[in-house]
Amino acid sequence: MQRLSIIVPLMGNLKRLEDTLVSVLENQPERSEVVVVLNEPYDDPYELRGEVKFVEAQQGADLVDCFACGLAASNAPIVHLIASGFEATPGWADAAMARFAEADVAAVAPVVVDRDNPDRILSAGLRYTAAGSIRRIAAGKRLARFAANDHIPCGPELPVAFYRRDALEMIETLQHHGSQLATATDLALALREAGYRSVQEPACVTTATDDLLISGGAWREGIATERLFCRWTAVPGWKRSWAAHAALLAMECAQFPLRPSILGRLAGRFWAMLGFGAPRPVAISPQVASSQNEVLIRSPHFSAVDTRPVLQSRAAG
Repeated sequence: MQRLSIIVPLMGNLKRLEDTLVSVLENQPERSEVVVVLNEPYDDPYELRGEVKFVEAQQGADLVDCFACGLAASNAPIVHLIASGFEATPGWADAAMARFAEADVAAVAPVVVDRDNPDRILSAGLRYTAAGSIRRIAAGKRLARFAANDHIPCGPELPVAFYRRDALEMIETLQHHGSQLATATDLALALREAGYRSVQEPACVTTATDDLLISGGAWREGIATERLFCRWTAVPGWKRSWAAHAALLAMECAQFPLRPSILGRLAGRFWAMLGFGAPRPVAISPQVASSQNEVLIRSPHFSAVDTRPVLQSRAAG
């Protein structure tokens, strides 16, 4: 099995970070490293240095910037981003890693389930439509009835994505649209254009709560999705795209009297149409040099009797 770098960003919520770390370290594959990316000061009260690698991003850095920072600090050929608040389950990484045996697979989408109702799917990846809208696959459906797709229409949710590093380095930059959904979709489309594919893996299960999948406000999402559409108009064919997009805008305008909250999205769309602003490119650094034979093994520290219960108790409390 290939080596894995697990990138865990601290996104302004210490308890969520520790909940995520507990789940990752309890289920961590042997040939893996854990890289914690800090966007604010953290004093490592449980002395995890040596078991996990702590790296500092710019204070206040968002998920995209933390991911890029974690990529630069890690060295395994497969990388997995699991954002604070999401939790791993037994075997989650092994199931995803097995899919990278297929050389054309660049991304694996885990199934994200509701932590309070584990049979309810929150997301099984993202779908991008000809109209330029982003949809979560299988959202609200039952896990027991879920059937995976070996060639999903788009790619994984960024906060729980698995990627092949050399495919990311071929892309060179992440286009940061100010929205997790739009940035993840842009990356998935770029990987597809480069000849790779994304797959779902139903045995790779992470848990979350609904609020963790809220990407941003209506204004920001409107700007991001419109910029994304302008960038990838020709993906399904430009005539079909523009016709479907016009229908989408007409529908949103018609819904406005009944759903005043849609005004922010429409305003964001028209702002982007006027050409204000652009996606911010975030560079993907080359892989850190390391020995090809290096095996990353978990330190025994976290399993020590005096430390693990303390961190579990702190995370639960």
